[in-house]
Parts: sequence; structure tokens; C-alpha cells
Amino acid sequence: MKCLDAAGQGTKEGTPVILYSCTGNDNQRWFTDDNKIKGKQSRKCLGTNSFIVRKGNPVVLADCDFSRALEFTIR
Repeated sequence: MKCLDAAGQGTKEGTPVILYSCTGNDNQRWFTDDNKIKGKQSRKCLGTNSFIVRKGNPVVLADCDFSRALEFTIR
């Protein structure tokens, strides 16, 4: 099984978020808040490093602001 993982236990803006074997560490724990997904360890949002969101853009930790690039719909 794979989990979303803030690479290298990273907590800074721009840290890549990757799929990695599930370990249960806090860098793999996430919660939702106002249509944003936030890391338990970093308190940063999932986002992209681009203002224009396109399929295939890498997912990174980002400062939580009002950018729509940080909003996700969970289905």
C-alpha cells in the first residue's frame, strides 16, 4: 500500500509530496480544512508549484493561502 508522503520528512514550502510505502509517520497524515488538504506534521497545504494547474504538475507542500491551486474536491 502507498501513502501520500512529504518527502524526507520535509515541512518547508516546495517539499515534494510523493507516493511512498505507508509508515504511519506524521509526514503521511493529512486532514481537510476548508477544501484544502493539510499535512499534520507541516501544517502546509497540498498544492502545486505553478499558478496554472495542469494534469501532471507535481504536488508539493505550499503555504496555505486563498489560491484555488490549493483546493481539492474529494469524491
